[in-house]
Amino acid sequence: MPSAILLVPLLLTSTFTRRMVALGAALPALPFVPRAAHAASRLELFGEINPQSGHRLAHELLAADEALRDTGHPICLHIQSLGGDVMTTLHLLDCIDGLACPVWTYVEGYAASAASALAVYGERRFMHRRSFMLLHEVRTTLQGPLASVHADLAHTQELATFLNEVYLSRSRLTPDGLAQLMPRELWLNATACVTLGLVDAVR
Repeated sequence: MPSAILLVPLLLTSTFTRRMVALGAALPALPFVPRAAHAASRLELFGEINPQSGHRLAHELLAADEALRDTGHPICLHIQSLGGDVMTTLHLLDCIDGLACPVWTYVEGYAASAASALAVYGERRFMHRRSFMLLHEVRTTLQGPLASVHADLAHTQELATFLNEVYLSRSRLTPDGLAQLMPRELWLNATACVTLGLVDAVR
């Protein structure tokens, strides 16, 4: 059976915390657009991305889209997550692509690993000024017969390609820049994320 493919960061030890970085010069805060007043506009992803939470969020996105499509309001997705299952995340991106309403994303505290792909995928992306984002390479544990290991590795590389396409299409990162950033597993602050084009505005 293929191994589960997860994107999860290292534990938040004191050593790891010291690796949080700020890139670029300080930027002035950009206008932070508040969520729409409509009650159906606010959705939350707080916690792990797994098949259960992904199914719930996909259902909520579709319901919000139905409720808001004639109002002009965006769907406002608030994210605080260390990541989780890659294939569930890709399904959520496909779900967003099929919506009539735009989805605006808000990073509240942190969006790491698979959650960062969801955060950068909004039509407009916002981030609180004391929040952080982490991008890193796909991790997997491969075991079993050699043929299965090769098949699982090919699948993992395919998932990595999909995620890289998301980051490159939704940021100012170049392929070389992304290839240098991902293995470093750095917590990027809000200023760095604006500099790199991962978000549009900081509160």
